[in-house]
Amino acid sequence: MERTVFWVWFGVILYWIYCIFWGVKGFRRTRTASDYFIAGRQLPLLIAGIVVIGISTIVAIGGWSAFTAKLKGLDPSLLEVPGIMKFKASGPEWTGIKTLTYMFALMGIQAAPAFSMWAFSNRDTRPFPWQQAVASSLIVGAVLIFFTAFQGLGGQIMFQAGDISLPEKAGGGLDTDALVPTLMGKTLPTPLLVFTAIAAIAAMQSTGAAYMSTGGGMLTRDLFVRYIKPDASNAAQIWFGRLSVIFITVLAFIVAFISGDQLVLLSGLAVSYGFQMYPALIGALFWRRLTRQGIVAGLIAGIIAVSATYMIQGFRYPLTIHSAGWGILSRC
Repeated sequence: MERTVFWVWFGVILYWIYCIFWGVKGFRRTRTASDYFIAGRQLPLLIAGIVVIGISTIVAIGGWSAFTAKLKGLDPSLLEVPGIMKFKASGPEWTGIKTLTYMFALMGIQAAPAFSMWAFSNRDTRPFPWQQAVASSLIVGAVLIFFTAFQGLGGQIMFQAGDISLPEKAGGGLDTDALVPTLMGKTLPTPLLVFTAIAAIAAMQSTGAAYMSTGGGMLTRDLFVRYIKPDASNAAQIWFGRLSVIFITVLAFIVAFISGDQLVLLSGLAVSYGFQMYPALIGALFWRRLTRQGIVAGLIAGIIAVSATYMIQGFRYPLTIHSAGWGILSRC
């Protein structure tokens, strides 16, 4: 057990240093060919990793025929949507409206300031339609719809058959977050296990380092330049941004280890809060009649609504509408 904990800490610290390195590299005067080479291959690695785990799960069950046959033995609730909406104060069921509004929450990632900063900093907008319509929607969407379903349903089949086991949470219940790592260790040969681990690291790094660098940019422009040193040179801003990245990464590292199981709660809140940025994004791009005061008031109302419908037990997801949906409805 102590050896396992040691390697967990070793891997986390190594990944932490890796993210700091790439986050700090975001505050450079120029980009090199290696930056574009690495960035251009993270998406294919992510897609390939999800596909490989999905296929290996089906192979471990006995092939496609065995997989489809064993699906019939699962609890029907795992394969059905329990209606459009439930009229109740707290709705854990994944109804149609719950699924739709949860997709809204995931869309909050696209409304995050980091994506706006990237979009406005691009020199050429011609790749945008291909990235959004083809890469993100068509390719990644298809992979998530099919191959993550293979992982989830296949994992359920293997768990019921006793082929895999999942650890228990401290508060009771199974730790389903451990399903994919368990499938990787159980169904993949060593070469493919290494490949999917690299794919997972690429996905985490591309997300983590990007948010670290843009977060450092916000602190630099909105705090350092605006209030502390308005006449700061480019070199001073770059170094402050690098220090900000290190600070953000250290803070994230501490929060991740202190929060424990609450990290899932924080991540759910983060994407729901992010979705509340869409009116601001619409105002910046299309609807110029929206005022700064109105946007700020809407953000406050949305944050309160999201927090109330996500954190209060007995009032979580009323009417089986996700918190992100209640946040937007609170502005109407």
